[in-house]
Formats: sequence, C-alpha cells, structure tokens
Amino acid sequence: MQDRRRPHLASLPIGLTALGLFLAAYPCLKLGFTTVRQQARLLSGYSRTQAQIISSRVVPSGRKTDEGSNIYEPEIVYKYVAGDHWRTGSRLNPLGLDVGAPRETVDAHLPGSAAAAYYNPLVPNDSFLDRGISFAPYGFLLLGLVGAFTGLLVLLAGVRKALRLGAAGRLLATGTAFAGLGSLLLTLHHYFKLSSGTGSAPLAWKVVLLLVLIAAGMLAAVILKPTPARLRQ
Repeated sequence: MQDRRRPHLASLPIGLTALGLFLAAYPCLKLGFTTVRQQARLLSGYSRTQAQIISSRVVPSGRKTDEGSNIYEPEIVYKYVAGDHWRTGSRLNPLGLDVGAPRETVDAHLPGSAAAAYYNPLVPNDSFLDRGISFAPYGFLLLGLVGAFTGLLVLLAGVRKALRLGAAGRLLATGTAFAGLGSLLLTLHHYFKLSSGTGSAPLAWKVVLLLVLIAAGMLAAVILKPTPARLRQ
C-alpha cells in the first residue's frame, strides 16, 4: 500500500533496484571487456614454436567442492624453443583459466610427446600451450549486458512513475538515472581506452561523451523544472 504521507518514496524501491543492477553490471562488463581484449592480444601477438612435454599429471588444486571433496587440475610442464634457446613453461591456455577435464587434458599431453607452444616474442619466457579460445570472458560480457538492459527497463519504469509525483520524486528518478548512465559511460570509456592501444580513449569518443553529458544535463533540467500541471498535483 502506497504511503500517502510520503508519495515521493513510491519510486525509491524501483530506483534502488535499477541502481543495484547497474552497479552489478559494471564490474561484469569491465572484466569481460578486459579479458576479451587480453585474450585477443595473446592469440594474435604470440609466435608459434615447437614444444615437448616434460611431465604431466593430475594434482589437487587446493580448492574443494561444496561437499568437501578436492578439486583437481592438470599440471603440465613443457619445454619450447624461443630465441634459439630451450625454455620451460606450464601455462595451458592464454588466460591461465581452469581446465574442465584434467584427466583428459593430461592424457592428451603425455611426457615425451611433441606439441605446439606459443610465446611472447618480446618476453620469450611468457608462453602457453593450448590456443583454444575461452568463452568465460564472453559469459561475463553477456551477464553484464543482461544486467544493464534489465536495469534500464526498471529505471524507465521508475522514472515514468516518479514523473507523476512531486519534486522529490523527480529528484530521486533523475539521480538514479544519472548513476546508471554514469556506470555505463564509464564501462564504455574503459573499453575504448583498451581498444585504442595507446592508454587513452580516442578523441571521437571523448567528443561523444561530452555531448552525451550535455544532453543528459539538459534533460535533467527539463525533468526537474516544475510545470503548472505538476504544481497543481
């Protein structure tokens, strides 16, 4: 039942829900953008070379399941040629993520068998064994996009409701909208900064960001401005 003594609080739960969704989506989007970019760099910038498996076994990872059982992982050590020298490595994939089938992974990399490894030409000791693409970064991206889209829908519902209330309700709606918009713009800024490869976002994005902020400020002024229809409510 709506509290008639404080009608401006009617949109508060909706606004807080939208803000929570935006704040939860931001780290997922940021982690997804970062790891996707990192994986693409590793797959394109590393050189292929011959390698030989030195040892491979299944070992406890140090983590346990909810039932208290040990979680196991493959431990594979290999040597590879880089810069006319034999070097050793143990990273299995570009991002160093867990392998879901440790026994099958070990059986596919028996000691003494030949394999292909990939190393960083600038840092030859940096290498990995399996060139397979991990879909975990895309999962974080999808989770973040779903959270942001859901937050946007909830936010629009809250703003629509708040605009029918008094000045305090419109202020809550506008504040929540700016918080959500800010988190999404920060995520996009982080992405463009990573994509540029220079450590700085491109000028075109900075111009777009400035125009979006100006437009948002003008829209906020319109929303918060009292009108005769609102004053009669």
